[in-house]
Amino acid sequence: MNLVAALSHPAQTLVTENSKAKIHTYKINETQALSKIKDSIVLLFNQENIFDLLRKLLNLFIRSIEPVRPGRNYPRKHKPMGGGCYVSYKPAR
Repeated sequence: MNLVAALSHPAQTLVTENSKAKIHTYKINETQALSKIKDSIVLLFNQENIFDLLRKLLNLFIRSIEPVRPGRNYPRKHKPMGGGCYVSYKPAR
């Protein structure tokens, strides 16, 4: 996550500047960014010239953005567990 934060910070500034004229503010999708970093972390440490790879990652981060909608709150509905025991421990008859 530290590597994702360090690499996505320049992309986030670009996204913030581009979203000033829009209704919502936009953020980089950190889950997608982490997924892309996991796929290319070996290449970051294996290649001599990593600038092309960093440019591609930056473009991927900029394309995977999500709007920030303030005030949204949808709490989970927790269901009570039926019977008080797990399925694997229930008797067969």
